[in-house]
Amino acid sequence: MKVDQRTLARQALAKAMRVRQMGHKTLWEPLCIFDLVESLGVEVRFCDISSMEGMYCRASQPIILINSLRPSGRQAYTCAHELGHHVFGHGTCIDEFEYVKARHSPIEFLAEVFAGFLLMPKLGVQRAFNIHKWEPSSLSPLQAYYLAGFFGVGYSTFLLHINRTLNLLPESTSKSLECKRPLEIRSSILGEECSRNLHIVDNLWTSRSIDIEIGDFVLAPQESIHEGKCLEHVDMIKCGSLFRGVSQGVGRISVGEEKWCGFVRISKKQFVGRNIYRYLDDSQSDDVS
Repeated sequence: MKVDQRTLARQALAKAMRVRQMGHKTLWEPLCIFDLVESLGVEVRFCDISSMEGMYCRASQPIILINSLRPSGRQAYTCAHELGHHVFGHGTCIDEFEYVKARHSPIEFLAEVFAGFLLMPKLGVQRAFNIHKWEPSSLSPLQAYYLAGFFGVGYSTFLLHINRTLNLLPESTSKSLECKRPLEIRSSILGEECSRNLHIVDNLWTSRSIDIEIGDFVLAPQESIHEGKCLEHVDMIKCGSLFRGVSQGVGRISVGEEKWCGFVRISKKQFVGRNIYRYLDDSQSDDVS
C-alpha cells in the first residue's frame, strides 16, 4: 500500500521528538547534532569525498560519514538526515549531492523531514520568534540569518523549513528573503565582503557551544571579552565585538561575570577525521594521531 507524504511526515515528527528526549534535549532548544549522534552510540567521521553529501553505515558499530568540504550548516543537516536512516532502521545509505532521491524515495523523504523536525522543532522556532519579538511576516534577512545560525543550519534550509514544513512564513516573505545570499548579509554587517562564515551570538545562545572553523568570525555583544589563545579579537563594530578563530581548540566569550558566556569550539578548516577529535588543540591532536 502506498504511504502518502503526510503520513511519513507525522512519523518523522514523532521520531524526531523521541530522539530529542533520548538525548535529554527539550522540544525547543537548539542542539549540536554531532554531539547528539555520538551520545546515541553512532560514530561520526568527516571525509573529503566531493561527490557525497553523507553516508550511513549500518553495522554493529554504526557510522555516519559527512563531507568535510560542505558548509557547516549543510554538514549539520546531512548528519541529521543520516541519523534518520539509523533511527528508522534503514540499511546502509549513500546520499549524493542535493539528495536528488528525496522527492521520489519514501526512505529519503522520511530521513529528510526527520532532519528538519529534529534540528528546527516548531516549538523552538516559535519560541525564538517570541523571545526576539520578531514577526514571521516581517522577518528581515539579518534576522533569518541569525535564526539559521542559532539552529545550526544553512540560511536557505531554514527558510525552506519554516515556510514549507512549519507553515510559519508567508510565501511573499519567503520569496523576498530567498533573493538575499548569506554573502550579501555578512558583507552588510561587516561593511566589507566576507567569504568566511559569520556566527551572530547573544545572551540567548545558552544550550550549545559556538562551533566554528579556523578563520570564521563570531559577532558577540559589544562588551564581550574572550579567553583562550584559539580566539582573537578583531574589531569593535556598530553592532558588536568581532572575534575570529585562529587555531584548533576551545575558547570562551563572555559578557561580565554573571550576564552570559558561551564556549567556542574551533576546528581546522575542512577537518577530516573522527568528530571526537575535531576540537582538540594541536598538542592533543598529535597525541591521538
